[in-house]
Amino acid sequence: MKCRCKIIAILFFFIISPMLYAINIKGKVKDAITGEQLIGATVYIDGIKGGGAITGLDGSFSLRNIKKGEYKIVCTYVGYKQEKQLIKAMNNNELMINFALSPNDVKLIDIEIIGTKDRTSDRSTIETERNANTILNVIGAKAIELSPDLTVANVIQRMSGVTVERNENGDGQYAILRGMDKRYNYTLVNGVKIPSPDNKNLYVPLDIFPSELLDRLEVTKALTPDMEGDAIGGTVNMLMKDAPNHFLFSVNASMGYNSMFFNHKFDSYDYKEINSQSPYEINGDGYKASTNDFPKGTIRLKRNNVQPSMWAGIAIGNRFFDKRFGIIFAGSIQNSYRGNDGVIFSTALETKDVSNNTNVTDMSKRTYSEQQQRYGVHAKMDYKLGHGQKLMWFNSFMNMTSAQVRDQYTVWIPDNNSSNQTSFSTRFRYNNQSIFNSALRGEHTILEDILEFNWIASYSTARSAAPDNTTIGGTTYHQSTGDMTTASEATHRWEHNSDNDWSGYASLDWNPIVSNKELLKISAGGMYRKKKRNNFYANYTLEPWDDSKSEYEERVLVKGVDWNDYTEIKYRVKDGSGISDPLNYKAKENISAGYLQYRLQFKRLQIFGGVRVEKTDQGYSLLYPTSAAEPEGEQSYTDILPSVHLKFSPWKKQNFRLSYFRSINRPSFFEIVPYKNIYEDYSERGNPNLKHTVADNLDFRYEYFPSHSEQLMAGLFYKRIKNPIENGMYVEGQDASYMPQNYGTANNYGAEIDIVKYVHSFGIKGNYTYTKSNITTTKEQWQRSASGDKIVALIDQKRPLNGQSQHVANISLLYKDDKKGWDAQIAASYTGERIYSVSRYLNDDMWEKALVQFDASLEKRFKNGISIFIKANNLLNPHSQVFIKKPYSVTTLDYSMQTVGENILVKDNSYGRNFRIGIRYKL
Repeated sequence: MKCRCKIIAILFFFIISPMLYAINIKGKVKDAITGEQLIGATVYIDGIKGGGAITGLDGSFSLRNIKKGEYKIVCTYVGYKQEKQLIKAMNNNELMINFALSPNDVKLIDIEIIGTKDRTSDRSTIETERNANTILNVIGAKAIELSPDLTVANVIQRMSGVTVERNENGDGQYAILRGMDKRYNYTLVNGVKIPSPDNKNLYVPLDIFPSELLDRLEVTKALTPDMEGDAIGGTVNMLMKDAPNHFLFSVNASMGYNSMFFNHKFDSYDYKEINSQSPYEINGDGYKASTNDFPKGTIRLKRNNVQPSMWAGIAIGNRFFDKRFGIIFAGSIQNSYRGNDGVIFSTALETKDVSNNTNVTDMSKRTYSEQQQRYGVHAKMDYKLGHGQKLMWFNSFMNMTSAQVRDQYTVWIPDNNSSNQTSFSTRFRYNNQSIFNSALRGEHTILEDILEFNWIASYSTARSAAPDNTTIGGTTYHQSTGDMTTASEATHRWEHNSDNDWSGYASLDWNPIVSNKELLKISAGGMYRKKKRNNFYANYTLEPWDDSKSEYEERVLVKGVDWNDYTEIKYRVKDGSGISDPLNYKAKENISAGYLQYRLQFKRLQIFGGVRVEKTDQGYSLLYPTSAAEPEGEQSYTDILPSVHLKFSPWKKQNFRLSYFRSINRPSFFEIVPYKNIYEDYSERGNPNLKHTVADNLDFRYEYFPSHSEQLMAGLFYKRIKNPIENGMYVEGQDASYMPQNYGTANNYGAEIDIVKYVHSFGIKGNYTYTKSNITTTKEQWQRSASGDKIVALIDQKRPLNGQSQHVANISLLYKDDKKGWDAQIAASYTGERIYSVSRYLNDDMWEKALVQFDASLEKRFKNGISIFIKANNLLNPHSQVFIKKPYSVTTLDYSMQTVGENILVKDNSYGRNFRIGIRYKL
C-alpha cells in the first residue's frame, strides 16, 4: 500500500512540476501605422520547431507551457516586416508582449500600381461601411463562403434590418428592408439596375442568384443623388467576382438531402413533354383547342425515392500584359430537391347574424415536391488603357427552373349537411426564370485627377415562362351506400413574359482643391432607361366527358370504373379559345433622370448631398381589348428628390451620421393593367388609377470601429409615406377582389443595432431591428341599424404595414483557428409576427407567426488547398404558421389542429432540414 502511494506521488510530481515552472506568453499583433489588429500573423520561438501560434480574430496570440529561460520571439505577417523580441521568461506565470509590425518598404517612383483591391474580407467590408458617404451594410465573399447559405436571398437575411419573404419551399425569395415590403426596394448587379422575371411585379427574386458568384453584397439604406430614386426601404447591390491580382483557380462540389423525404416519396412528372407554347400560339387566332393538344405525360404522376441534391462551382481568373488586362469567369450549378408538408384552412365571415365571427369551412392537406435546377455564370474583363483610363465589361446570366407537384386533399361539408364530401387535386407546375445583364463601363481621368468622366451602357433582359400549368382532380362522396369518386374539371394554363431594358448612365466629377483642410467634389450626371414588357396568358378548361355514355352520364366518370389514374380520364375542351383579354398586354416604362451632387470634406465633417430629378412614363396596351377594359393607359409624372448626408468624425474610430432623402415607388406594369384573374383561393384585379408613392426619409447612425474587423453601429430611422400601395379588398356590387390601392399616409420608424466582436479564436456577429409602422385602411363590419336591419358599416382601422415585423434579430457565433484550419459558425435568425394578408373585414387580417431558424456550418482546411465543409439549414424545422387573431369556436367541423378559444389557424407548413457535405479546392 505504501509502495503504491509513493508511485502515485512520484507520478504527480513529474506531471505537475513542469506546469508549476512553465510560462505562458500572450500578446497582440498590430499595424504600426494604423494600430489595427492583424489577423492570421504567425508568432513563434526562434530555434524551436513547432509550437508556434496564429493570431486570432482580435489579433491576439498565446504560446503556452514555455520553460524558463531566454528566447527570441519572432512575428511575421504577409506584406509586413518581420519583427523579433528578446525576452526573459523567469518567475512570472504569464508574460505579455505586443508586436507592432510595419508594412514592407515599397518604392513607388515611376511605378504605376495596377490591379484590384481585395473587397471580399470582413476587414474590407467594414472599411467600406466606415468610409461610405451614406448609410450602408456590407457582407463579403469570405463570410458568404463560410455561411450555411446557398442563395443571395438566404445570405441577405443575416444583415441588419433585413427579413425575407419565403417561397413554398421555405427558402428566402424576396428581401424586405426595414419593414418595407419587397416592392419598396430595387436590385442592382455591379451598380446597374436589373429587370425582374416576375410575371407581375418589378422586384427581383433573389433566390435565382447563387451566392458563390458574389464578391460582396451591399444594402444601401439612404439614397444619394447619383442613385435611382425608386427605393423607400433601400437598395440591394450584388457585386460579382472581380478579376484578381494573381492567378486564381477555385472549384467546389457537394451533395445533400432534405429530411422531408426521409419518410415519404418524391412526386414528379415528365415535364419534358410540356409544350412550351399554348395551342393558340401554335395554331394561330381562331383555333379551337382539342384534347389532343394536351399531352398525357404531363399529368402522369411518378412517386419514387428522392435523389441526392448536387451543387458545384468554379472560378478562374488572372491578369496579363503587365497586369493591365484582367479576366475572371465564375460559374455555379445547383440541382436540389425540396418539399413542404402543409395544412390550409379555408375561412368565412359569419353573415347570418352580426357576430362577425370567422368560421372554418374546410381543411386541405397539401404536400409539395419540387426539383429546382439553378445555374449562373459571370464573366468580367477590364483593361487599363493608361493612367486614369479604364474599360470594364461585365456579363452575367442566371437561370432557375422548378418542376413542382402539389397534392391536395380537402375535407368539407356542403350547406345541407346531408352527405360529407372530400375533394382531391394535383397541380403540375413548371416554371423557368432567367436574367441576363451585359454592361460596358468606362472610367476616364482628365486634367491631372481634377476632372473625371464615367459612363455605363447596359442591356438587360428578364424572362419567365410557366407553360401548361395543370390542375386536375376529383371529388369523393361519402354516402351510406358507399363512397363514390368522380373526376372534376381540369385546367391548363400558359403564362410567359419578357422584360427588356436598354440603359445609359453618364457622370462628370470635378475635384477642385479648396484648401489644405477642405476638399470639394462636384458631380453632375444623368441616365435614361427604356423598358419594354410583353405578357402572354392563355387558360383552357376541360370537363370530364365520355361520348360512349348516355347524355345524363356523360360528365360522371367514376374512379375504378371509368378511370384509375389521371391519364385515363376522358375530357372535352370546355373553353377552346384560351385567351383572357386583359392579361395579354404590352407595357413600357421610360425613365430619364439628371442630378447635381456635391461633397464637401472638412477635417472632421463631411457634407454630401444634392438633388435628383426623375421623369417617369408608364403605359400599357391590351392585345385583345374588350369593352369592359380600357385598351390603353398612360401615366407620366416628374419627381424632384433632394438629399443630404452628414458624417461627423470627432474621433478617429467613430462616426455620427445624419441623413435625409426623398424617394418614390412606382406601380408595376401588372398593377395598372385593368385585368381580372380568378385563382384557387382568391380573385385579383388591376388598378389603372393607381398613383405612385412618395416618401420622406430620416436616418441617424452612430458608428464605432475598435478595429478593422470589429464594429458597433446603432441607429434610428423614420419614413413618412404618401400614397403607399398595398393590396386590399375592392368591392363592386356583389363582386369582391384583391386590388392594389393607395392608402393615404403611412409612417414607419424604428431602431437598429449591429455588433461584431472577436476574442482570440471566437467571434460574435449580431444585429437587432425594432420597426413600428401604421397605416389606416377602411374595413367592413356587419351591424344592426336602428330599425333592426343587418347592414355593412365602413370603419377605419389602423394597422402595421403589410409584411412588417416589429422585431427582427440575427446572431452568429464564430470560431476560427487558422493554424489548424478550422472554421465553424452557428447562426440564428428571428423574425417577429407580421401581417400575411389584409382582409376586407374588420379584425380579420391574417398574421404570420414569429419564426426562429437555426443554421450551422463547419469547414476544415488543409495545407494543400483542399477544404471539406458541412452545412446544415433549418435545424429546428419550425412550423411556419398563419393565423387570424380571433378565438376559434366549433361551428360545423372540429379539427385537431384548431384549439377552441385560441387564434384561428389558417396555414401550417413544415419544410424539413437540409444537410450538405462538400469539398473545395483553391489554388
